[in-house]
Amino acid sequence: MLLNNGNGTFTGGPLDAIMILHNIDRGTYHAAFFEEHPLPGPVLDVEKTKLVRLQSRFHHTEGSLTFEGAVQHVKELAEKITLPKENIFKDKPREWDGKIGITYLVDNWRASDTTTTGKERK
Repeated sequence: MLLNNGNGTFTGGPLDAIMILHNIDRGTYHAAFFEEHPLPGPVLDVEKTKLVRLQSRFHHTEGSLTFEGAVQHVKELAEKITLPKENIFKDKPREWDGKIGITYLVDNWRASDTTTTGKERK
């Protein structure tokens, strides 16, 4: 859920995310915004949701030839979209084939204490 603040900035939902994509075909790195698209069924509290479905909303089209350049693009994107700090991933890129319409199903990084495998979070 992306809310327009009316001043050129936006506020994202509690499980929206910004991350870096690594285009494995071109070797470029792209800052990207992902919006949560809840799975079918009842909508659970953020802490009780075990799996999060993220769908790409937009990304830095040209990308960067370096990972460091993409980190800078993430910082610029985070200045325009307000998200919790833990929803901004800039340490490790996700491999990407360059196709549009990216959807990821990931363990909820904000869940209270367990993953879908039942192992303790560190």
